[in-house]
Amino acid sequence: MRTTVNTVNNLGNLYADQGKLAEAERMYQRALVGYEKALVSETIPTLNTVNHLGVRYKDQGKLAEAERVYQRALAGYEKALCPEHSSTLNTVNNLGNLYKTQGKLAEAERMYQRARVGYEKALGPEFEGWTTTVSMALSWTQVEVLSALVSLLNLCAYPVSRQVRTS
Repeated sequence: MRTTVNTVNNLGNLYADQGKLAEAERMYQRALVGYEKALVSETIPTLNTVNHLGVRYKDQGKLAEAERVYQRALAGYEKALCPEHSSTLNTVNNLGNLYKTQGKLAEAERMYQRARVGYEKALGPEFEGWTTTVSMALSWTQVEVLSALVSLLNLCAYPVSRQVRTS
C-alpha cells in the first residue's frame, strides 16, 4: 500500500511540475489519506505531503488552507525531527512566504528570522550567504525568494561543515 501511496504522491509532484495545480492538489489529498491509513498520521512522508499540499494551496490562492496545512506540517516536523532540521526550516520559510503574500509582514519577518537563525545554527556562523538571503527576502519577489531557497537547500544537503577539506 505504501508504494501505491508514494506513487500517488509522485504523480502529484509531476502534475505540480506541469502546472496542473488542481490535479496535483487532488493527488496530494489522496496520498495524504493513504499515508494516514497506512502509517501514523505524522510520519515524514505524510508531513512532506502536507507541506506539498500547502504549496499547492498557496499557488492556487487558497491562503487559509495553505496556512492550516503549513502549521500542521511545521508542528509535525518539530515533533518528528527538530526545530533546526531542513524540512522544518523549509516549512518555516514557506509560512514566511505565505504571510508575505497575505501582507502579514510582521509574521513573515518572524518566520524568515526563525529560518535564518536555524540555518545559521545548522551551517555555522561563518555561512554568511543565508543571513544576506533572509534579510533581503522581504524585498524580493516570490521567484527570487524561491530561487535563493533552492540554492540554500542544495547547500544544506551537503553542508560546508561536513565537506572534506583538502588543505
